[in-house]
Amino acid sequence: MADLVDLALATRPSNMDAVEGLIKELSALQKDLHDGKHLMTGIIATKARTLVQSLQTPCEMMMQHTWADPGLNAALITGVDIGLWKLMVKDGADKPQMVDSLAKTHVR
Repeated sequence: MADLVDLALATRPSNMDAVEGLIKELSALQKDLHDGKHLMTGIIATKARTLVQSLQTPCEMMMQHTWADPGLNAALITGVDIGLWKLMVKDGADKPQMVDSLAKTHVR
């Protein structure tokens, strides 16, 4: 007979042991941003994603991959299909976009 699996694994953070070190690394890296080293943003973003993944439970990761990511992809594709991104550029890509005004504008 197979050993029983501890189902609590699904609700525990994936890598709690890494969290403290990742936070320290992020704290040290953020100092470089203030020194004008903007190329560090990619490294910091990658480290931050690793921190989030370490904190997420397997259940949360599953929801992200099967529900949230595809939902975001569908929203982006819909924005392309209805001309939303072109409208936002036309209205001024360098200014905040208000949902109310975008909704009132005929998109297509």
